[in-house]
Amino acid sequence: ITMHPMDTVVCEDEKIVLKAKAINTLTYQWYMDNGILPFFVRDSLIIYNATKADSGWYRLYAYSYPGCPVAVSNQALLVVNTSPKILGLYPDIRLCEDTKLRMTVSARDHNGLQWYKNNINTGITSDSFVVNTMTASDTGRYYIKALSFNRCPAKTSDTFRVSMAKKASFTGFVRDSLICAGMPYRAAFGTKLTNFYQWYKNGATLQSETDSVFSLDY
Repeated sequence: ITMHPMDTVVCEDEKIVLKAKAINTLTYQWYMDNGILPFFVRDSLIIYNATKADSGWYRLYAYSYPGCPVAVSNQALLVVNTSPKILGLYPDIRLCEDTKLRMTVSARDHNGLQWYKNNINTGITSDSFVVNTMTASDTGRYYIKALSFNRCPAKTSDTFRVSMAKKASFTGFVRDSLICAGMPYRAAFGTKLTNFYQWYKNGATLQSETDSVFSLDY
């Protein structure tokens, strides 16, 4: 063995590379915790997307001609650190003006959370982001970072959009009216940002009256 593998620390989901070198060698075989790794038969061991299960002691056996002594490398310790995880995807949100906005993230193996809006840290570090009365200033693109306990990088969620629908409002009002029996009656409201109307009488729904104008014709 001319080069021994070195102790290595990686994070979950990162690439593992252990290297060793030998001379006068025909075949190689890697072992982990004294157990053979059947598919690792080169002088470099590469594992993509590391998991905690990959942590352990590794060494390389170098084989020459049959009957010749086997060359064995020093052991190298591989440590796979836990990375933070954000569970699930947050959908886009659309709420009405003045309603309550509440967003909650599910995360684990983290050392704190940070909520961002339009790429600016909001200062919110809990698993919930709450706005009691939503306004236009609360709209934007949000994402969450889950911080790591160790040198592993923070985990960043996908970006999701929060938008607001402005509530309907009246621009004019109908006054109390006194009319004679048999006379037609007409009432109309001025409104803005309205998609649907519904008239009521003494608290009861007038099912067919769904226009901004209410008419009684005798």
